[in-house]
Amino acid sequence: MARDLFGDLSEWGRVLDQLEQLRSAGQLDEHQAGLARILRFRQNWQLTERVLLLAAGIRQSNDLLTAEVVHILADAEADIGTRILAAKAIGHLLRHRPNQGTSRGFDPDRVIQNMKATGAASNMPALQRAVTDALASVAGASIARN
Repeated sequence: MARDLFGDLSEWGRVLDQLEQLRSAGQLDEHQAGLARILRFRQNWQLTERVLLLAAGIRQSNDLLTAEVVHILADAEADIGTRILAAKAIGHLLRHRPNQGTSRGFDPDRVIQNMKATGAASNMPALQRAVTDALASVAGASIARN
């Protein structure tokens, strides 16, 4: 795994440029720990949304990034648009999850249960639709289990 090259996340313009360079170079997979750190930062919506959009370019997801995206989906205080992007990202990341062996308790089945609960508890039709679509995309896929 590559080191986290993003540095000071408050320099968000520079970080956005780095994200674009990684996307263009096809190197997002190697920087998932840094992408997860950006999602934990939560002090700049542009960074959060950009990482959620870039998740669609991940070829082999890791559990660390997926778990951070799950936290955003489950955060009732997060912006609805951000939560919708998170639902879409989770659908992609779960479908692109290789078997990662023992990974400190990450359970794809539990993620799916949490997604269902989030969709059912939401009174926002757009979020419910995004969760339903993500679940449908995962339902037909072979999800690697630990």
